[in-house]
Amino acid sequence: MPKRSARAAHRREIIEKTVESAETPEKYRIIFLAHCTREKGLFDALAAVALANRQLTEQLSPIRLHLSVAGAFLYETERREFERWQREDPNEADYLGFLAGDAKTKLMQESDCLCFPTYYSAEAQPISLIEAMAFGLTIVASAWRGISELLPGNYPFLVAARDVSEIARALIESMKADLARQLRQHYCNGFTQKSYSHNLDNALRDNCVATD
Repeated sequence: MPKRSARAAHRREIIEKTVESAETPEKYRIIFLAHCTREKGLFDALAAVALANRQLTEQLSPIRLHLSVAGAFLYETERREFERWQREDPNEADYLGFLAGDAKTKLMQESDCLCFPTYYSAEAQPISLIEAMAFGLTIVASAWRGISELLPGNYPFLVAARDVSEIARALIESMKADLARQLRQHYCNGFTQKSYSHNLDNALRDNCVATD
């Protein structure tokens, strides 16, 4: 958490121009971690990053967004569409394939934000959101199905599904945020084995009392 908070503080200083930025634009590292499909929000994430970078360029901002995509493509047509995006601007997004174990841990540690603008019809409890909270990553996600219930109350970076301009706005705003400790604590309170068992036990006890 200290390193992540330090990166967030450094970004704020650059945005507020209280420190000099390097010649090369500072990177805000975003990940998309899911099945690489349209409904999971892959192409909305790509479009939002491209839009946000255009806006940052117009604002003469010294920060640029970079999207790393991790997961398996289910459809060849969508793989080819993603490859066309990459050819148009190879510096804006890269594809890491399916990651697990140490490679996935390294990606989480080195990234700043998870972008998950899903509108998948059967979305339930996306494990990528829980993993992101465990690592203290800022999350920009669609307010879709039960996603808002997974995140802390009044979470600031929930967006409308399929609204690229709103996703872009949230990504830019999220650069200034330092939610690492809050998200990590939310994970510890509700998603570790110990906390989950404790919360489930309380829920069952409350249900028994209510039905007596």
